Amino acid sequence: EGEVVLGMHKKGSWSEVVNLSKCLLQQREGQEAFEVVGEVMKKAGLPAYRKTDHTGFLRHCIIRQARGMQGEVGDGSREVMVEIVTSEPADEQQQSKLDTALSELRAKLEEKVQLKALYWSINTSKSDTSVTTTKHQLTDSGVIHEMSRRKGFRISPLSFFQTNTAQAEVLFSTVEAYLDKCGVQKGDLLIDLFCGAGAIGLAVADRFESVIGIEVVEQAVKDARVNAQINNIHHASFHCGDAGKILLELEEDTSVFENKASIMAIVDPPRAGMDKKAIKAISKLPSHCDTLIYVSCSPATLARDLASLSDKTQFRLDSITPVDMFPHTPHIEAVALLKKVEHTQVDEKKGE
Repeated sequence: EGEVVLGMHKKGSWSEVVNLSKCLLQQREGQEAFEVVGEVMKKAGLPAYRKTDHTGFLRHCIIRQARGMQGEVGDGSREVMVEIVTSEPADEQQQSKLDTALSELRAKLEEKVQLKALYWSINTSKSDTSVTTTKHQLTDSGVIHEMSRRKGFRISPLSFFQTNTAQAEVLFSTVEAYLDKCGVQKGDLLIDLFCGAGAIGLAVADRFESVIGIEVVEQAVKDARVNAQINNIHHASFHCGDAGKILLELEEDTSVFENKASIMAIVDPPRAGMDKKAIKAISKLPSHCDTLIYVSCSPATLARDLASLSDKTQFRLDSITPVDMFPHTPHIEAVALLKKVEHTQVDEKKGE
């Protein structure tokens, strides 16, 4: 009945939240931030949002932590980002209570952790999503920084980055192993679709003459460009928009794809996988792009997409490697290598 609880969804339910005192998935800083948020928001006099009838106010709390630009795996000092998501304030009184709570929250977080970013975000829709476009930045810095494979990455609220950063390095190594298998040569081009903040493309950029990243989230593209600068990578460019349209525009510029020894592509879609537009974008990759590496966070959607790619394009599965990004849970990621086959081979297989 509007009681504020802070925790995670009850298994099998999207309307119930289990109140937690500790989150075992968090590092120390994340746990301390979690405790502070619970302490402040539970006494703020603001009702929790109820998904059953779409009433109430407090909706989500998102806590992200990163090692910072000097960090390494296992370091104790981490930068923290906290985002509080609410409905639109109902009146001035509710706004005043929220302002007081957020002010106290910032002060207490700064006492406990290395707070780099605090946001108040508004979700006016009935959709149960923590991703919002209306964000109010409450700290001077609005980003945190992560180190991975001796490269630094700026992460903003709308930028995706693997949550298990230690295993992310295993994921990147798996991608590199497939690149080695395919024999990357000097002069090769990498196209990174759904590139986010550029993590995978920049992690392997040293192997390529040039890297092209394509992403639909504008803020993520801005972060990717900054990340290229941070790491002194000057042969990577990032484009915001629909992948299919951008690939067609790039192909019209003959200097982009000409004189490349070969072209390889990486695709790292969200959990929902690739929709029809994304599959169509893959079909528009340059004709001499013969290697596609698919990084998946859902085996079910990967299987579906591999079938669609086989039906709609010339790419066929060569090999696949699972990566356990979330130990002690049923969730698993996978890296799949697809190779392009000739039309005659496709026709023969369809005829069998």
